[in-house]
Order: sequence, then structure tokens, then C-alpha cells
Amino acid sequence: TARALRLTEPLAAGRLALLLARHASVEGTGCDRLVGDLARVLATSSSPWAELGAAELAAHDAHDADALRACAARWRAAGFVLDAARVDHAAVRTEMRARRRDVHTDTMLGLVAEFGRAGARADADRVARALRGSSRHSVAGHQAALVALRSPLLVGLSDEARREIARACTCTSLRRGQSLAGAGTSWSGDGLLLVVAGRVRLSSTAPSGKVLAVDVLDPGAVWGADLRDDALDAPLEATATEASEVAVLQRATLEALVDRHPQLGLNLSRVLADGLVRARTMSQQLAYWSVEDRFSSLLLDFDARYGETGADGSRRLGKRFAQGELAELIGTRRETVNQLLVELRRHGIVTTDDDQHLVITDETMLRARVAGR
Repeated sequence: TARALRLTEPLAAGRLALLLARHASVEGTGCDRLVGDLARVLATSSSPWAELGAAELAAHDAHDADALRACAARWRAAGFVLDAARVDHAAVRTEMRARRRDVHTDTMLGLVAEFGRAGARADADRVARALRGSSRHSVAGHQAALVALRSPLLVGLSDEARREIARACTCTSLRRGQSLAGAGTSWSGDGLLLVVAGRVRLSSTAPSGKVLAVDVLDPGAVWGADLRDDALDAPLEATATEASEVAVLQRATLEALVDRHPQLGLNLSRVLADGLVRARTMSQQLAYWSVEDRFSSLLLDFDARYGETGADGSRRLGKRFAQGELAELIGTRRETVNQLLVELRRHGIVTTDDDQHLVITDETMLRARVAGR
């Protein structure tokens, strides 16, 4: 590891010791002997941060939350922002165990935001999971995930503004197949729906009983304000296609937040404008495009959203979709989708892997089918 990172052995040992000690403080596990051995190697280093690393290791060993916070402040002053945030996290978890008391939610939400700014998504998720894991902190856990969320609605907002929006939202967990209405939320179709995790399908049912999926919402996606399909004169139903978390922001609360945070209003305008463009595109495709072209266009859209490039250059969709779900998204029957997949496989354009994920094997040909419509 030292050779790979171009570090001296003492420095590599020191980094590993700090990682292990921080993990132990956060998770409440023990690896004292190994950390001690590595710390002794670190002591032979002349690096300017070796002394600070040794002080942090001593604070971990003593389970001293105040000393850990002091080390975090020193890391931050030295420009090591991510190290500082991780030590702050260790201090909070140490304090929670030692004093058996709650830590203010804002402290944890602030850590989520700081990890998000540093690009440490795994650390941000870890703090959010820790909050969600306790029944007393279930709401705080949802809020933490919302603060760290990458959403066009939250672009350019300060951490404090994000936390204020998170506190104003009503967060709900949905099981696969569960609708928002069936989850007993206060949603009245008047405001905003924001997907925090998972995937949510918006659909409407015509008087004839035909179901049309209007859109699939991924994490960060927003839908509002009035959940109705004017073309079908039917209410839209939001249903989780996998375990999901959603946040609801009522109109009156939203208007008050926009007054205090004008950037939120600008973001909201852009989000709703994009939604109108998608809705118009979908209406045009249903009216003028053949079902074959609509299906090819849908696959390309999903490729842009979920595609993963394989070693052979193929594009695997990272999400699985049932044929019935695909049929609802292009306004046809499941049997038609099955026939379309058979045809695409016959031309070597699409296949499925062992996990039943769709794989686009000839993206150029698929694009040509849409371009030549």
C-alpha cells in the first residue's frame, strides 16, 4: 500500500491507523492492538501531520469526545476538511455511547452536508443510516438523506437552507408496490413530491381501466404541483417500484420557503419547466410515433439514466423493469412489449443478462431506429 500511494511506511501505517480508529469509534468496535502497533510505526515519521495523527489516536484510545473535537478543529485548520468531518463524526458517536444521550440533530445534519460538499457520499450515507437506525431519530435520518440529496431543486442552496427545507418536509418510507395515498400521508396533491431514495412511478387510470405511466422518478426528482393528468381528467398515483423514501412539501410551506430563499424559487421554475417539456414530448410521441419508435426512445432514455458500460462496450441498464411496467410507459400492452423485445434480440440490438437486466448491445442501431422514424 505504501508503494502504491508513494508514501513512506510510517505514513502509510499512520493513515491506516487513523482509518481503523475512526471506524472503531463510529461503529463501537475494537481493534486496539492493531491500531497500537500501527501508531508505533507512525511515531517514527517526521511528517508535519504525524504529531496530530498521534494526538487523534490517543483521543480515540481514551474515548474522549472533547479531545476528538479538538483534533477535528486542528485538521480543519490545516486544510484537511474530510479528515476533520470524519473525526467530528467519531466524536459525536463516542459521545452518544459514553453519555447515553441524544446529540442534537443539526450536528448530524451538518456532518451530512459537509461530507456531501467533500464528495464523500459513503460517509454521508453512513451518518444518515445511523440517524435512521434509531426510532427516536427516524425523522432525522430522513432529513439527513434529504440534506445530502443531489437534486435540481436544491442546487445553489446553503446548508442551512437545505436543513430548513428538510425540516419542513414530511418524509415517508414506501414499500415496493405501495402508493403514496396508501401510506397514510398528508399529501393532498397540492405542493411538491420529492424522491429521496428508490424509484417512484407516476401513473393515471382512464375510465376504461387502461393504466398509463406518466413518468418514473429517480432520487432527486421532483413532481408538482397538482397531481392530476388533465388529458385523462384523472388523478395521478405515485407508486414505489422498489423500497423508496419520499418527501412531501405542502404548497403553503413551499411558498413561505421561496420567500425566504429566492434561489429555491428559481430552481423550482426550472424543474417545473423541464417537467412540462417531458410531458409535451410524451404527448407528441403517443400521438404521432409508432409503438416501435416509442419503445426504442424509452430504452435510450433509460440508458442515459441507468446505463452502465460493460467491458465489451455494451450498455447494461442498472435497474430492472417488468414488461408490464415498460408497456405502461409507452401506452401499450405487455404482450406488445414482449414482441418488441423479441424483434430487438433477433437484430442483435438488445439482450438480457443472468439477472434479467436489459443490455443494449448495439446502441448505434437503436439510435438509428429512432432517428429514421
